[in-house]
Amino acid sequence: MHETIYRALYGLSIRPVPSGSARLLRSGEYSRRPRSRTKVKPRQYITDALKIGDRPAHIATRAEAGHWEGDLVMGKANKTAIVTLVERSSRFLIAFALPAGNRSEVTRDQLIEVLPATLRRTLAWDRGSEMAKHAEVTAATGALVYFCDPASPWQRAPNENANGLLRQYFHKGADLGALAEGEVRFAADGIEQSSAGGSGLGQRRGRVRLTRGRGAGPAVSAILRFLRRYSGGAAGMSFPG
Repeated sequence: MHETIYRALYGLSIRPVPSGSARLLRSGEYSRRPRSRTKVKPRQYITDALKIGDRPAHIATRAEAGHWEGDLVMGKANKTAIVTLVERSSRFLIAFALPAGNRSEVTRDQLIEVLPATLRRTLAWDRGSEMAKHAEVTAATGALVYFCDPASPWQRAPNENANGLLRQYFHKGADLGALAEGEVRFAADGIEQSSAGGSGLGQRRGRVRLTRGRGAGPAVSAILRFLRRYSGGAAGMSFPG
């Protein structure tokens, strides 16, 4: 169904008119490669991986807080990156520049630090090498890590949407390791306004916090305030602890 809709939108666009229907899409592109033609690159980085198809079905209802989706938004020459984490029930976004160092070790350490202690249930990720130490993340946080199928970003749609929003500010090829604090804050404010209008991460307005991985305390406090504020209006939402 989604593929049919996308094909119709692109089909109605007539190049080079910039006001065609494709220009209404966030990417602004005139052509699109269907999913069925996406090349699947074999990845051997992850061992003992839990498949996202085995993730408990109730997580899809978004009635329970503490289930996250994550990924890396890559920068210039794939040498710099921003980590994005989206909490499924609230669409709350945490994003920060990944510090320099061994990528799998740094990602492990940052996830252990940033994931809120009372909101650690599951984490969904793709099969990138940065998650090679996923077992250590689970051992330290208690959060089970589930991996998407190859070339299947729609299996963590809220996170993929957040990545697309970030790309509006930090384009491919940008040196993400050289970001100034003000640039990151500008992006955070823009995404927050988009979310508030119902065109971003979700319909409910939440505080979007981007940090540079210098301590998780403020981000955790903001998440807890946000979830508690909206828990009364979200029927059946439950919280750890």
